[in-house]
Amino acid sequence: MITYIKKSIYSSNYPAGYWLLFSCEAISRYAFWAIQSLLVLHLINNLNFSKFRAYEFIGSYIALTYSMTFVGGLIGDKLLGYFYALFIGLFSLIVGCILILFNNKIYLLGFSFLVFGIGIVIPNITRYVGVLYDANLGLNRSRGFGTFYLASNLGGICGPLIAGFINYYYGWQYAVASIILCYSLWLICFLFFKNIQKLKAEQPIKSYKIFLSLLLLLLSVLLMLTYQFLVSNYLIILTFSAFIYVYLSCRKLDMAAMLLYILIGLLVALLFFTFEFQILSSLLIFSKDFVNTRIFGVDIPVTSLVSIEPLFVVILIPSFNRVWEKKKLLPMKKLVLSMFLLGLSYCVFLVLSIFYYYVQSPLSLLWIVIGIMFMAAGEVCLMPSLLTFISENAPLKIKSTSFGILYITISISGYLSSELAKLTSVVSSHSHKSLAFILVYFMIAAICFMVAILVYVFTKRKAESYST
Repeated sequence: MITYIKKSIYSSNYPAGYWLLFSCEAISRYAFWAIQSLLVLHLINNLNFSKFRAYEFIGSYIALTYSMTFVGGLIGDKLLGYFYALFIGLFSLIVGCILILFNNKIYLLGFSFLVFGIGIVIPNITRYVGVLYDANLGLNRSRGFGTFYLASNLGGICGPLIAGFINYYYGWQYAVASIILCYSLWLICFLFFKNIQKLKAEQPIKSYKIFLSLLLLLLSVLLMLTYQFLVSNYLIILTFSAFIYVYLSCRKLDMAAMLLYILIGLLVALLFFTFEFQILSSLLIFSKDFVNTRIFGVDIPVTSLVSIEPLFVVILIPSFNRVWEKKKLLPMKKLVLSMFLLGLSYCVFLVLSIFYYYVQSPLSLLWIVIGIMFMAAGEVCLMPSLLTFISENAPLKIKSTSFGILYITISISGYLSSELAKLTSVVSSHSHKSLAFILVYFMIAAICFMVAILVYVFTKRKAESYST
């Protein structure tokens, strides 16, 4: 692993400035995943939410966070340019982190700033990587995005792990302070990146209407976090509008045939992340209630388990990159493999649930780790392939928006994941609580294997036109 990283740093496959962006992405994801991992327990323990209400809030938060990336892509493409969009996004994230330190109603405004900021940052930093490769067309873009995805997971490892320990031993305020520090470092690094690269930043459209539009967007997020029943309606409208926009753009450029493959990829991603996001909700509660997390006399914060999945992603990416380069697997086969591996993951969790139901004794943490390992392997098969496909094939004028489409799909997954997690909280008796997990995890595993079979059959019957 270390050898791979050293070779990657000095490899000619990466343009100048790539590794600074890589570092900024890792810092950003530390903060992002720290909040995601701490949120459900913060709501229950500090804000006195019920599990049902906590699942609902985190589902709405995740849905709004990822869906806002579509709007953030539009802001970068049409209004501000990627540099100024990133600057505003990072500033909003710092403000949001300060506001969520409060336990009164102002925390809703803080989470609104976080949704707004993350929605702008995610698609535009991905586009920034694409800009570097656009200026260096001879470099291996696929490998670059695969390695860049590794940065996201490095941050995902450190965020839940470090912030989880800080939160467990010192409290929520200190954990959030570490997140504020990370976003501040991100902002400093990004400004430094602009100066040393001397890339021409796109000039924003200067108008008071832009300011009013951004303010209205922020207030809309606040309204939906306050009245969460609005989120489902918002997702339906946004999804329909986004697909119509992209379809019309592709049709004008005679690229409508590409939409079939994108649609299949997005449907698989929708199901994959609906099930994977259980690690932020029901799997956290499952581990808290049924798993022995004490190792060598040290209590491991249950939120730190969230870092296991990105840790395995980081470990597995080099091996999978080599396999893809040798085997030249087509995208559809990668989708099949991703769902199969996710199904194996939930088979492990299903067996654990059944075991606890009959034995009623704490479960070994090792089996949770094994289940998460299969989950991580599935993600490695799925996400880099989709990111590369969009980067190579999306029209230039809607490239950031196209990345946003992917994250709209993930946002719907976040919302559906919370609805799925609610099913695990219907049994109140502790001795029978694992029964709800048995039913939910059996359903998830069955769906994963069925989808894998269906996509495999489709692959056998229809030759693919695109490869990553």
